Amino acid sequence: MWRLIFLGILIWLIVYFVKRYLRQQQGNFNHERTPTETTGTMVKCETCGIHLPKSDAYQHNNLFYCSQAHLPKPSA
Repeated sequence: MWRLIFLGILIWLIVYFVKRYLRQQQGNFNHERTPTETTGTMVKCETCGIHLPKSDAYQHNNLFYCSQAHLPKPSA
């Protein structure tokens, strides 16, 4: 009788720890996705074609550029 009780408790503990481990792994997987979701909108530089966050880009005539050097020169 005690063997059955011990076996039941042992099986319950194994199931408990396996579920706990799987939940932790799922939580870590979801945590890895969040940085890419918070990067923001990416835009392409019209001069060199590099992609960068919209918040870091320079905008001129609704076009985006990665640096001031790539902004179009004013025509004289």
